[in-house]
Amino acid sequence: MSQVMRLVLLALVGTPFLAACGAAQESSASGEPTVVYVSASDVTTKIVGATPKQEEILREALSGVGDERIDMITVEEAEPGWGSSPDDVALDISPRPKGPPSMRASWDAWLVADAFAVRSRELGLPSVVYMAYPGEASAIGEAAHEMARRGTKEKVDAFARRIEVESKRAGAQVHEIEVLKPLDYALAITIRVPDPAEFLDQRAPQLFERLGEPPGDFDLLFVDSEGSRIAENWHALSGGSVWVRPDLDGCSPYLVSRPVLYKPPPCPTRKPVKSAGE
Repeated sequence: MSQVMRLVLLALVGTPFLAACGAAQESSASGEPTVVYVSASDVTTKIVGATPKQEEILREALSGVGDERIDMITVEEAEPGWGSSPDDVALDISPRPKGPPSMRASWDAWLVADAFAVRSRELGLPSVVYMAYPGEASAIGEAAHEMARRGTKEKVDAFARRIEVESKRAGAQVHEIEVLKPLDYALAITIRVPDPAEFLDQRAPQLFERLGEPPGDFDLLFVDSEGSRIAENWHALSGGSVWVRPDLDGCSPYLVSRPVLYKPPPCPTRKPVKSAGE
């Protein structure tokens, strides 16, 4: 399911985020984040096959993620070979149809699945062994439980203060920050860059190195001056994924697994290498 990411990052202005409670709040011109919140009783995602307690956990997770991208969640018996107990369950998550082009829906799904798995274990409910999403089915491993409870408000506030300097230094503009709380705090960040090829090829690697490891789960979306997506990467407890616009793949700052014979297009910022005799 996941591509291997070379480095991961978040980028946001240095404003401590708001507690994820009450109605969703709009981002302000001063850079305050949007807090994603939907009352559990108002969640419109259809939940099928869950016990009352399982549905309660799922609604709590959706409350902190939002329901605009997830259409339906089905709790079902795990297929043979995935789990170690006949009581093990799996989640089958369907996105809303006609969603915007991004990886955000799959990230939202994994945030909910991981939160459901962690809370199920804490409450002694059947183990959640994998999540199915259109085009994939991936295990929810032990790492999800070992890494839970790390995205605290204090850690993210500290990271936000550090990134204020580094994002400006890289010539990038933070466009939007969203704070989510399916279980731990998570962040969705959109960053606008003036020259996509030059930024990905020359500035992003140094920015990633200066930032260090983020404090929790994130979705990081880079857009161009028109707001069109150029690159995106997300990380959740159970893994992560990367996408780069095909014509900019040769500029990608991410080290990902690729087919052996794959050759990305040349990055526009790099001069072509002349062969001998030219």
